Parts: sequence; structure tokens; C-alpha cells
Amino acid sequence: MRTLFSGGAGSDKANMSAGKRNLCLEYIAVICATLLALASPAAAFDAPSRIERNLVLNSGCRLRVFVENLNGGLAAARIEPLGFGSAQIQVAGGAAYFNGGISPTYSAITSANLEAHCGLADVANLVQQGASETYAAQGYMGASFEATRTSDGARYAFLAEISGVAGTTASVGQTLVNTAPTVSLGSLSGPDGSGKYTVVATLSESSSDFTASSLNLTNATATVSGSGSSYSIVLTPLLDGDVSVSVAKEGFTDSGGLGNWAASNEVTFSADITAPTVSIGAFTGPLNGAQSAVITLSEPSTDFTLADLSLTNADATLTGSGTSYTAVLTPLADGPVALSVAAGTFSDAAGNKNAAASNEATTTYDGTAPVIRPIGDISFEADPSGTRQIGFSTIVDDNVDSGIAPIFTLNGDVITSPHDFPIGANLIKINATDAAGNQAVEEEFTITITPGDAPDSPVLTTTVINANRSMTIGGTAEADGTVRVTFPDATVKTVTATGGTFSVTSAADMTGGTVSVTVEDNLGYVSPAATVDLFPDYEAPTVSIGAFSGPLNGAQSAEITLSEDSTDFTLDDLSLTNASATLSGSGSSYTAVLTPLAEGPVALSVAAGTFSDAAGNLNTTASNEVTTSYDATAPSVSIASSSTTFAGAASIEVAITFSEDVIGFAASDVSVANGMATGLSGSGADYLLTVTTSGKGDTQISIPAAVATDLAGNSNTASNTLSISNTVVAQTQKAIAQFIQSRATQLIASQPNLTGFLSGSNTGAMTVDVTRGRGEFAFASAPGAGNGVWARLTGSWTQEDTRSTRYAFGVIGSHVKLSPDLLIGGMVEFDTLSQEEGASRIDGHGWLIGPYFVARSPAHPLFFEGMLLYGQTKNDISPLGADADRFETERLLAQLKVTGEINQGRTTWMPSVQLSYTTDTQKAYTDGLGNLIPEQGLELTQAEIGLDVRHQIGLPGRSGAWELTGGLSFVGSSVKGSGNASLVVPEYAGGRGKVKAGASYTLANGAILTVDAFHDGIGTAGYESSGVQLGFNLTF
Repeated sequence: MRTLFSGGAGSDKANMSAGKRNLCLEYIAVICATLLALASPAAAFDAPSRIERNLVLNSGCRLRVFVENLNGGLAAARIEPLGFGSAQIQVAGGAAYFNGGISPTYSAITSANLEAHCGLADVANLVQQGASETYAAQGYMGASFEATRTSDGARYAFLAEISGVAGTTASVGQTLVNTAPTVSLGSLSGPDGSGKYTVVATLSESSSDFTASSLNLTNATATVSGSGSSYSIVLTPLLDGDVSVSVAKEGFTDSGGLGNWAASNEVTFSADITAPTVSIGAFTGPLNGAQSAVITLSEPSTDFTLADLSLTNADATLTGSGTSYTAVLTPLADGPVALSVAAGTFSDAAGNKNAAASNEATTTYDGTAPVIRPIGDISFEADPSGTRQIGFSTIVDDNVDSGIAPIFTLNGDVITSPHDFPIGANLIKINATDAAGNQAVEEEFTITITPGDAPDSPVLTTTVINANRSMTIGGTAEADGTVRVTFPDATVKTVTATGGTFSVTSAADMTGGTVSVTVEDNLGYVSPAATVDLFPDYEAPTVSIGAFSGPLNGAQSAEITLSEDSTDFTLDDLSLTNASATLSGSGSSYTAVLTPLAEGPVALSVAAGTFSDAAGNLNTTASNEVTTSYDATAPSVSIASSSTTFAGAASIEVAITFSEDVIGFAASDVSVANGMATGLSGSGADYLLTVTTSGKGDTQISIPAAVATDLAGNSNTASNTLSISNTVVAQTQKAIAQFIQSRATQLIASQPNLTGFLSGSNTGAMTVDVTRGRGEFAFASAPGAGNGVWARLTGSWTQEDTRSTRYAFGVIGSHVKLSPDLLIGGMVEFDTLSQEEGASRIDGHGWLIGPYFVARSPAHPLFFEGMLLYGQTKNDISPLGADADRFETERLLAQLKVTGEINQGRTTWMPSVQLSYTTDTQKAYTDGLGNLIPEQGLELTQAEIGLDVRHQIGLPGRSGAWELTGGLSFVGSSVKGSGNASLVVPEYAGGRGKVKAGASYTLANGAILTVDAFHDGIGTAGYESSGVQLGFNLTF
């Protein structure tokens, strides 16, 4: 079956309307039916004569078919160029018949060739069939497709075919599928009230995608509304100037998806979007009547009316048109009048409202006449010239204007103030007009000028010669007249007799003679003269000062005598050295009291030219100078001693030094805390004080203020406080700390060997060991087999330089053997320690009580022992060699030990590990001197790992036996102090090594003689001990 058209549209633009699509489908159905009817399995074309059909697609391309039974058969359906066209020759299916055979010379028809050269676009549904069998067997060749003609945008279905085995036909044709829509734009309407314009777009057929994006716009934005084939385009211009709108090519599609192939017509217009403006000129016309103002618009308006005016205090009329109007305002009342145009009140020809208000033109209406304040009639006396210059003024009151100048006229002539008026009555008229032209009611008044007389002579009531020999003249005269005083040296002074009185003073040092005084009144009339004769004094005064009196460390006074009375002798006239002063007295006798400012000389004098007598003569010579010396410094005192510490009751020498010689100092003046002053020697500034301390606390020595004075009577200041530390508490605590540390160490070393109760090595014995500077003894009893009571007693004594120690330790215990490898028991321990070092001595004794255990490993020669003991001590201490004080301590001891025994013939190896922990805490107490000795304590932890060895040596033919001994151990210890012990016994954690070697000889009776050498302190700095011991042991 041959297929002419298949599939859907090649693009959205190829979609057809429903009606046209149905027409096309009917057309295809007819063709297909015909082809089916003509189809036969082995048919051949029957074209004895040439059949050829052509369809011109454009000026450079055509669609052509031909068939002819020539030379075995020719047949082809193809696209080929026309004229000078550049289309490629292409054949349906890429194969044609030539001389009965298939020719592949040309390629198959392509959409690209059709669209590039044949005036077509959007080629779709291209179906083609070329030569595929022998010519004798071929029954159909052809090609079909849809495309849009670029000349008019119409959509066509194209068909080129050869068919039929009998009555073969060839045809080429095109069938209209869809006509491209068109659009036209109508006339412009607008602008509307918002400045927008409207254009109606009419489409040749309905469209659902006609939007603002379909438009070509210049200088505008657009909105589109409508449906089907009619749409309204509303344009909003962006700027003043040309605006254009058109519909772009392919700006929309019809219902079949075919776009408009041609753009619409273009609608253009000139836009005006600028709002008009308005300005108002200044008012013209009288201020007391109607006033007009010219209103100018930036562009013509047809809706600018009287209602657009904003008026204040006026009615108005409006005339004019276009851009020029005149408003005539009739004020309603006195006061401000205003005219303006509000924004948004009128529009221009384009409909743009004025966006801004106009300026406001203002004026003031004044219809009220001013009022002149009246002036009363007045009378004056003429001056010596026969006239009188008089000033005059008034105020014009107005409801609007201020400062209206009145107009004064005399006999019809305008006059100004002041004016010279002649003797007689002068009638003056007053007129005034305000700025609005309102005339005031005329006022008038009369000035009368009468003839004048000279004033009386002045009356002189004051004629004084002053201290500086100036003259003061005073008295009464014509009120407010000008008084003229002429002095003997011909100098003149003038003064106004205010209120009828006057006073004037000449220059200093005036010569003697006649003083003349006249008065001139305000009109210029001069009185007769009044005179007086005056002669000043010119002799200078002198001054003398008496000797100072008063204490040398306080204020001192001196008498000052002037040769004549003075009223200007003051404190400022005194010349002072190292002092401030006060001055009392008057006339010629004065007293100066001087307060010195600092140590040293004080002086007083009066310089020349500092005061004057009653005639004003200055003292021309200085006074004598009187002097004294001022001492107001309190003596200071310091205390020092070479002794910085003491212990208990002691005698201390103290040096006392004053800054200068003093009197009245005694031992009872010294303040001593925790002691007393027992002796004082010395004099002047240096003294030696003996202080005996009480022994309780530190001693403070000081000297209070004001216990002695210097030769000027100044009391001493307080001294420094000398504090001397009492070390008895520190010495006592240090001695106790060292004592409990020594006892703790010996307590650990003296603990009994409990392991022997299971190993069988514990027997009754007595041992004595002696070495240089020390000795030890031990006594032990053995318990009964299995159970029983046992006892141990050991002791030691040492002597090192000035320090001696004696320690005794005893223990009584009892245990129960629970099994061959375990026993438990309890013990009570007693010890006593005496320690002396110099004058210091401590004796203590105490007890401990607690349980213990001993165990043995059944499978190995390994033994375990442990104990936990608690106890207390009582101790007497005499740190300074005086009466002893009693203190108590509490103790705790814990110990765990592991030992082993390995026998190798005559040699026995004995490894051991021992852990010990003990504390000893001294309780606080008060000593015999009243000093509090605070609580302190000691904590000692010790671990020891050791290996001992014994080797027996047999001697043939002898009853005794030799044994060599040796050992190596490592001792790790930690010492911590609490309270003051932490300062006396430094915290320590460390270890040391210890080695020993010796020999023993056992006698026939069982007694043992021993000699041992040891060295302790290996691997540690600051501690080393070594020696040799000789011992005797008796076992029983």
C-alpha cells in the first residue's frame, strides 16, 4: 500500500483548523482509495507517449513528474531549479528510472532544499517513494508534503505522483490547507483622563495568543485586552514625542497554529505626558480696593475655571483663555489676601493634570484710615537769639501699616523736627496717609514762645582742698544748667547741675588762688560769677617702726608711727619679707602683726611714696627696717635598733634620734607594746633606750607626738613605729615539727617483725648495737606455740653535734593462729622520745593500739603482714630552756609488708616490700608566755624494696659459726606538712638507695657477736649516712 501523507504536523505552525484538517483527511482518503484500487502485485507503468506535469513553486524552483516507455522506461518525480534558480535536483525516494534501470544519480527530496530555494517554509509530513523494482514491476512513484508559502504565508498540501499500470497518469498539484491570518490597526483614540491612548486591532480570524508581546512599540508600554479577532491595545507613552505601534510579523497565530505572515499597518502619533504648570504674577491695584493678578499656564487649557482658584479673604472673577488669564480679587475684610491654584485642578490638551500647585500671590487689603495721636499746646522761653528750637513728634496708628510718618505744616509750609520757632503763638497742623492711600483726620496744636531771662549766680557750699592738693568745688545752681568752674591755674571744668546741684574737682597739685564759678541755662543765658580763694599744703609726712615683740614660733607685732595723720595708710603700704600681716590703727599710730610664712628671717618696712597726709603729700623717704627670725618646724624623731628579732623575754637596745635638740624627753614618754622601757640615757638630739620584752607577741616601740619641744617651743611629731619580731612561736613550731618528724621516722623503723610468728624466726632475744655517736638495744620475748602473748622493747640514742636524741619503744601483743598460714591479733605500743638541741628540749611519750595480721602462702615461702594503729601522745617542750609547756598530738600508723625466703644451700636470699603510712598532728595550745601555738601536723609515707642475703661459713673443729650478711634496698618516701609544719618541714617526695654488709659469729651458748657496715643516701642529694656497728645478741 502506498502512503502519500503520514504523521502529524511538523511544527506548531503546521497545525490546521478542524474544518481544514477534515477536508485534508477526506482528500487523502480519496487518494488512498484510488491507489488501493489501482494497486497490483506485478504491475508496470503504461506510458507509450511521454507524460509530464509541472508545478512552479517560485521563480527559481519547480515540482516536476514525467514517465515514458522509452528505451526500457523513463520515470521520475523530482524538485529541480527553474531559470537561474539554485535549487538542487532531488528525486522522490532518491531513485528514478533511466532506460529501464534504477538511477541513484540524485538524492532524495529534502525539506532543507525546499525551504532554502523554493519559497517554502515549515515543510512537514514529507513522504516519498522512488524507483525500487524493475520498471516492468513498478506501479507507483511520487512525493507529498505540507509547507507554508513564504509569498503569502498560506499553508498548502503538495502532491507529485506517477501511478497506474494501465492508463498510467502523472499529476502535480497543491491544495490549500490554511490561509495565514492578517491584522489591521484602527484609528487612534485618546488620550483619556490618565493620558492613555487606545487602538483596536482587528484580526482576519480568531487568535488566542495575541498579547502585548505581539506588538512593536516605540516610546510606550501597552496592555492588551479582548479575544477572538478583536483586541484593544491601550498605550501609555513613556516620554513626550512620537509614539508608534504595529503588530509584528508572526506576532500571533490562528487556531490552526499558523502565524500572521505580514506585519500590520503602523499607527503613529505625537504624545504629550508633561503636566502643565501655572504661575501667578504679583498683584496690581490699590491696597484699599480691588486687585488683579495675571495667571499664566505653561500650555493651553480648556478646563481652567474660576473654581480652580484658591482664595483667601476675597471674592474673584476670572477672564482669559488658552495660557493667559486675569483674576480680579475683591477683598472681604482688612488683612492678608492670597491667591493660588492647587495641584490637579486643570489639564492640558493631552489631558495631563497640573501636578504641582502654583506659587501663592499675596497682598494686604487696608480699607481703614490711620489715626493721628493729638499733641497738646505747649509753651517755651526764647533763647538769647529771640527764637527757640523745639523738637516735636507724634504717632500715627494704623490697623495694617506701622511707622507712618506724620506731615507737620506751619503757615502752610511743611516743617521738620526740630524747628526754630519765633516769639509768639505758632499753630501747627498734622496730616498722614497710610500705604493704602487712606487719609487720616487732620490734627493741630500750638507752640507759644515767650522772651527769656539770665539765671542767678551759683551758691558755693563745698570748697575743699584734697589730699592730693586738688580742689573740689560744689554747690547749687540753675537746675540742669551748665556750671563753668575756672581754677587758679586758669584751667576750666564744666558740669551739669543735675537737679540743681553740682560738684567738680580740679587736677592734683593745684596752685593757690581764686576759683570762679558761673552757670549757663539751657537757653544760653549766663549768670554772674561766684568766687572763693584756696591755697593747698605741700609738706611730706615721715614714718618710723618699733622693734618686734612676740614668740619666735608664732606671730610677732611692731608699732608704726607717722609724723602726721593719714587716711590712706593701709596694709598694702607695708614691705614684708617671709610674712603676711594685718594692720590696725588710724591717724598717726598703727600696729602691724606679722605671721611668718616659712622658717628663717622676717622683715618689715614702709617704702617711700606709699601714703599721704591730709594735704595729699606722699612720704618721700622710707621707714627703718625691723627684723626677727621665725622657727615653727616641729622636731621629728626616729627609732632604730640593730635587733630585728628576739625570742621570749629579752632586753633590747634602741637608738632614738631627734632632728634637733629637744628638752623634756623622758623614758616614760616612750610607748612600748609587749614590753616596757627600763632605761634611758643621752641628751640633746640623741638618746639610748633599754626595752625589756614581755615574751608575748611582737614588741612595738614608738614615741607619741608632743612629748618634747625644741628651743623655739615647737612640740615633736610622732616617731615611726619600730616592730621587733618575737620568734618564739616559729622556733617552737619548728622544734615540734622536727620532733614529730623524728618520732614518725623512728616509729616506722621500730615496728616488730610480725612475719617471724609464722616463719619461726621470732625467738626470745636481747640485742645491743653500738656505733659512733649512736647506740641501740632490743629485747624480745617469744609467744607460745600457736597462741600467746609476746613483747618487744627497743631503744636507741644518738649524739650529733649539739643535738642528742633518746628513743625507747615497747610493744605487747597477742594473736590467735586461725590456720597454719594465718594468724590475727592485736597490739599496744608505747614510745618515748627525748630531744635536746642547745637550750631547747622536748620530751614526749605516747601509745598506739590496733589490730594486725600475718599470712603465708601455702605454695611458696612468701609472707604477708599488716597493721593499723591509732594513738595519742603527751609532750613537754622548753624551746628557750625556761619552764616547759605541755602539748598533745594524735597519731595514726598503717603498715603492710611482704617478705620471701629463698634457700640455696648455705645461702639464703630474703626479698621484701614494705609500705608504711603515719600521721602525727599537734593540737593548738597557748604557751607559758601567752603565745598561741597553732595546730600543725606531719604526714609520712614510705615504701621500701629490699633484698637481704645470709651466707653461712662452717669452721672445722670449732664449736662456733660464722655468717656473712648483706643487703640492698631502695626507700621511697613522701613527707607533707600541714599548718606551720608545711613551712618548717619542706614537702618532699623522692627515693634513695641503701647498702649494708656485715658478719656475725655465733658462740657455743647461742650468743651472737656482730659487726655491720652501712651506707645510706645513694642517688639523692642533701642526705648521706654511713657507719659501722658492733653488736651483741643473746637468744633465749
